[in-house]
Amino acid sequence: MTSYYKALFGLLLMASTQLFADVNLTTSVNRVYYRGAAEFPGSIAMTVNHEDFAGAGIATPIYIRVRLTNNALLADTRVDLTETGGAVNRPIYLAMSLDTVATALEMRAPPETVSIVRWIAGETDIWLKVQTTSHVWIGTVGGNVLLGPCEDAVVSWQFGIGARLSAEIYPGPQFANLPFNTRNAATSGQSTDAASTVLCTDLSGSDVTLTGASSQLTFDIQAYDHQAAVNPGEYVGTAGNTLDIVFSDDRVIGHSLDRSCEVYVDQEAASSVLTDGDFLTSTNALNLTMDCMEGPMLPSRLNNAARLELWTPAEFDYGFFMDTGSAVQLNDVEPDTLGREPFVSHGRTLYRRVIVPWHFGERTLENFLLNVSATLTWHPDEQHFPSLYLEYAVYLANHDNPSDQEPFTGLDHNRRCRPSHFPIIFGEWDNPLPVSRGKREKGGRP
Repeated sequence: MTSYYKALFGLLLMASTQLFADVNLTTSVNRVYYRGAAEFPGSIAMTVNHEDFAGAGIATPIYIRVRLTNNALLADTRVDLTETGGAVNRPIYLAMSLDTVATALEMRAPPETVSIVRWIAGETDIWLKVQTTSHVWIGTVGGNVLLGPCEDAVVSWQFGIGARLSAEIYPGPQFANLPFNTRNAATSGQSTDAASTVLCTDLSGSDVTLTGASSQLTFDIQAYDHQAAVNPGEYVGTAGNTLDIVFSDDRVIGHSLDRSCEVYVDQEAASSVLTDGDFLTSTNALNLTMDCMEGPMLPSRLNNAARLELWTPAEFDYGFFMDTGSAVQLNDVEPDTLGREPFVSHGRTLYRRVIVPWHFGERTLENFLLNVSATLTWHPDEQHFPSLYLEYAVYLANHDNPSDQEPFTGLDHNRRCRPSHFPIIFGEWDNPLPVSRGKREKGGRP
């Protein structure tokens, strides 16, 4: 017997005699803001080195529930088979890779073998489905011999990664059943078919802490039989039977950190009241100096997803008039301000809240000065207030763009989560009502 056939015989013997072992979990760990709403922890890879999924089949699939701990929630919806339209109503098929030194072996698992079948924002659980017996995942090149994974021929799949990375780790057609994670099991390999499985988590209401065991973002994992599927696209662990598939203990995907910024406020007196047609206006000025710590903290930097929000009390009819400009200036620049909560006063539409995006590029915040100028408008008949009262908040974001670069620029290709905003200051801005001074030119500034 040649050494080639001896090695092959050894693999076949190992596959037939060692049926069960732990499914090895391998995670990457990212730093996350412990109160962020769209934080990107690490990825999860599962490696099978024995016949743990021998009982799986199309009629009797095995389900794997991955559950976030510490009341962390999924921040995005990637798969919802209960939806009747849109991209998310299709599963994501996970590319399976064969790792072996035996060049006589190849991957034989069908493309539909492992898939993500539920991943919905606001929930804690990701559900995977395995629908092909592990007996037939591996075969001999050019032959009819089929076998399952063993210690020298392991099979793995991974999620929590972008579409580009999924394509970059493709080992070639001999050792994988798909070129990348995808919603199209029949893909011929075009990049448009790749699907991102980036794991985005909402920690804003979680029990994640900054110290101790709860400072680590972890997950629990359990396998169930086919009865866990109670309806199409709906899965309940208690409806199925738990299976004796053991997963290893690598369960950490995130390490929590805080952010720290100091904001120094210098409030100027409101300008004199001007007339604007039948209405009155007054401009309020606020200077904010920002210092954000880095080092042991997560870096808090300025980027184009940062924003300022201003809002007025609901009980008084003064607000922001947007028809002749944004009503707000930042460092003498008039940004594209978004008006919210409109109301009509004497035929003119005013807004109680405005959202002001920053477009100052990416930079560190060290003694960064932001000059805010906000013009409020009201009708004289509604002047039943002693002062001009505003509330404001400054939000930064961990980044300003979740998209990848060509050719992975589709909606299903994101390399990271949507921007995760966090406030660095909430403040009040209360100016005594100034006296009238004169007329304001339409569209101009006092």
